[in-house]
Amino acid sequence: MTTNYVGNFFISNYVLLCIAAIMIATAIQKRKEHKEISVYIILIMAVTVTLAISETLTEFFQYEIKSIIVPTILSCLNYVLRPSCILLFILLSGENPRTKKFLFLLIPLAINIIIYILPLIPGCEHIVFNFHYKEDGTTIVFGGGETPFRFTSHFISFLYLAYLTYRSISFLRLKHFNQAIAILICDAVVIIAAAIETGLNTLGDIHILNHTIAISTVFYYLFLSTEKAKYDTLTRLFARSMYYADLHKMDKTITGVVQLDMNGLKYLNDTYGHEEGDKALKTISNIVISCCDNDMYPYRLGGDEFTILVDGKTKDKLEDLVAKLKEGFDKTEYFCSIGYAYRDDKDLSVHDLTKKAEERMYQDKNEFYKTANFERRKFIQSPEKKD
Repeated sequence: MTTNYVGNFFISNYVLLCIAAIMIATAIQKRKEHKEISVYIILIMAVTVTLAISETLTEFFQYEIKSIIVPTILSCLNYVLRPSCILLFILLSGENPRTKKFLFLLIPLAINIIIYILPLIPGCEHIVFNFHYKEDGTTIVFGGGETPFRFTSHFISFLYLAYLTYRSISFLRLKHFNQAIAILICDAVVIIAAAIETGLNTLGDIHILNHTIAISTVFYYLFLSTEKAKYDTLTRLFARSMYYADLHKMDKTITGVVQLDMNGLKYLNDTYGHEEGDKALKTISNIVISCCDNDMYPYRLGGDEFTILVDGKTKDKLEDLVAKLKEGFDKTEYFCSIGYAYRDDKDLSVHDLTKKAEERMYQDKNEFYKTANFERRKFIQSPEKKD
């Protein structure tokens, strides 16, 4: 009889086990690149597999061993783990666990744990749920408590799913459309699974929530991997491939282009090492990111070359951007040449607009080398002498 339970477990959960094994192996392999993401994936997969094992063991001890205490303990564990798994997915979606807001998210989980400790306390069995013998004295059945507390886990799960929906809406407001859509898709399928288990699971034999969360995690991980390819690893700016894709996508709406080129990167690398060069590129990139508003898209084209595509902004906004960039660079020990062009002629192609900005950038670079002294021009400012 035990063999049947083991066999049925592997047959019923074959897909889940395969997903968990692959995702855990992938997370371990990528742990150095994405430490937090890898931890959350491993935890989610461990929880979903634990839920599957616990559900099978509950049935085995209930129907074969005729135990009451073990199914009660395992059921309490299940009710605690389900909302915990959704909370882990919220962390995977980017929630910062080091903020006060996250502490508030832990309160429902703490309440959930307290509620599902009650069935283990003598005299409190009928408050939440209980396992008891039928009149024949041989069959153990599951019974709901005399209060609505039995559905605490379901309520908190839906509460976390509602918060996940709110997160996706906040991403829409920030114009992170792809991330918002990815979270909404995961959220929707988990909500449907949770609703099915809550409303249609009268016999207690529907267990699809853990499978659904695992599949949603795979989908979201694939999304994160795809999104990562859009960004330059060093600077967090959009990568060159995204530049060409966006150039085509926004061809009709681009109103301005800003071209930037760092002065003296090669000399900095050759003299002080690539670590100092990378530090300079990160500093410049951080300034670019901080100066860009919505509808301003910064890219690293390669080496020390950067560009910003301005979508639908006025000439004043473009000039404000350039002024902010210059002000930001002036506060550092690094030097960056800037050229920009505004599309005041609708017939002007984006290619010609970019070429005009690039020409002005090289004019700025030439002026820099004419007016700067030899040490400044060659970027001979020793890291030891920096303020």
